[in-house]
Amino acid sequence: MLDTPVEKIMSKNVIYVEVPGDREEIFKVINETKKTGFPVVKKGTRTLVGIITLTDILKNPEEEQIALLMTRNPITILPDAPVLEAIKKIVSNNVRRLPVVDAENNVIGLLSVYDIVTKIIARMNISEPIRDHVRRNVVCIWYKTPISAAYRIMKFANTKIAPIVNNDGDVVGVLSDFDFLKILEIEREEKKSNVMGPSEDKDWTWNSSAILYILKKTVKLPSDKVVSSIMVQDVVFVLDVTSISECASKIRKYNIDQFPVKNPDGELCGVIHDIDLLKAILSKKIT
Repeated sequence: MLDTPVEKIMSKNVIYVEVPGDREEIFKVINETKKTGFPVVKKGTRTLVGIITLTDILKNPEEEQIALLMTRNPITILPDAPVLEAIKKIVSNNVRRLPVVDAENNVIGLLSVYDIVTKIIARMNISEPIRDHVRRNVVCIWYKTPISAAYRIMKFANTKIAPIVNNDGDVVGVLSDFDFLKILEIEREEKKSNVMGPSEDKDWTWNSSAILYILKKTVKLPSDKVVSSIMVQDVVFVLDVTSISECASKIRKYNIDQFPVKNPDGELCGVIHDIDLLKAILSKKIT
């Protein structure tokens, strides 16, 4: 199945954003689609110029222009390339989606980790357990931690998911980077600046002035709310003895891209992401 052409499993109804454009357009598309990453094309065309994600916006809260937020020259793939080639590109470049382009670099599709996991790996009947592919260094966050602090913790730990624990250390929820979108605030800051101008009779003197108002909009997270207010409370776990294909099937069933993992004794022992299943394919040379 890994020799399946990319065009057979890619998403053909591609949702993209255009440049020039601003951050407000990205928020609108994210809210409408519940997706967090999009190809960026030149306005009025399908010519690929970049890719933009929610992470890009959170990393640059004061920037508003898509052209300055996006990643330029993104990794791409051709429609007739085999899925195995796509897996190698995704894993080696640590990306979650590949724009599929034609010979003229026009976007004709989008291939995501989710597409490969749910349409290929879930159907491969791989019986090997996920145990060796689970991420064991888990960052847990207390349920009363302020949201702004939780974001920084996840950022410093370079993780997109964190189990949320109560006072007894029991897992009571899961927080992902997408959850922060629920409570992003746009702070409008107006700055006043004096702009001096020369007088009419002496061009070398400066004795007249005008006031310039600059409006800046910054993305920020509220500091007065805690993670329990935005976390997902219905936590779906998998066991570390779950097979790779079964885990992929659960990703398809629940439409989520990561799970907290428990050992057979019911203890939290790690997390597994959808991309970890792609890494398993490469590390074990599964065909």
